[in-house]
Amino acid sequence: MASAGDRAIATTPGSDIGTPQVGLRMVLFAGELAAAIQPGQYRGELPASLVAACEQTVTAATLVAAECLAGLVQTVQTLSALAT
Repeated sequence: MASAGDRAIATTPGSDIGTPQVGLRMVLFAGELAAAIQPGQYRGELPASLVAACEQTVTAATLVAAECLAGLVQTVQTLSALAT
């Protein structure tokens, strides 16, 4: 799951407003992965290297999602300014 996320993150430009659904997908992916590795009954059974890789992937996915949202907001603001 983390490897697939890393590939998606690497190929998704955050500034691409042509695909706003990417930001939502990245947030959902990050949330699911974060929930899977949260401190609890199973985290202790996972190798520390896997937990670290998953944490890094969650962070990267969240950053891509934030960039997508920021790009979309900037576009809406620009269109709003042009309309007035």
